[in-house]
Amino acid sequence: MVGIDRATPAPDSPTARLADLLLDAKPADLPAAVREFSSGRGADVVLNAAGGPCFEIALGVLGHRGRQIEITAPSEPRVSFNLIKFYHNESQLLGLDPLKLDLAASARILEQIRKGFDEGAFYAPVIARTLPLRDASEAYELVAHGERGRVVLDPHAK
Repeated sequence: MVGIDRATPAPDSPTARLADLLLDAKPADLPAAVREFSSGRGADVVLNAAGGPCFEIALGVLGHRGRQIEITAPSEPRVSFNLIKFYHNESQLLGLDPLKLDLAASARILEQIRKGFDEGAFYAPVIARTLPLRDASEAYELVAHGERGRVVLDPHAK
């Protein structure tokens, strides 16, 4: 597994424990780095949780018949890319909108993946800070300024 992020993850983070290769998103040629790591093959699957800014880069990382899964479009809902490279590579693009899942559907998915957490194959994200709900604006600022780990709002905290 290759992890790409805008900053190097903390050594004790789940990403650092699970990834075979960690790349900073800043290098100019991420596709070349992934291809070097994969003996020239490229990625089978890219889960793009950054959206538009990384869309074309993620397509460039894909190996032949690779799949890119888009899960968000936070800042740039429109993208452009080289369509000829896309179809010559026989790439696939999949959209995933978890906000369309109701509580029962979400519970079924969580139940299916629980075994992975119980057996230690999956790790919960590192929680950097837990703040009371009244401090939501502070939590937002922490995230906006790159706080490592999750910032959790607790509606019951005093």
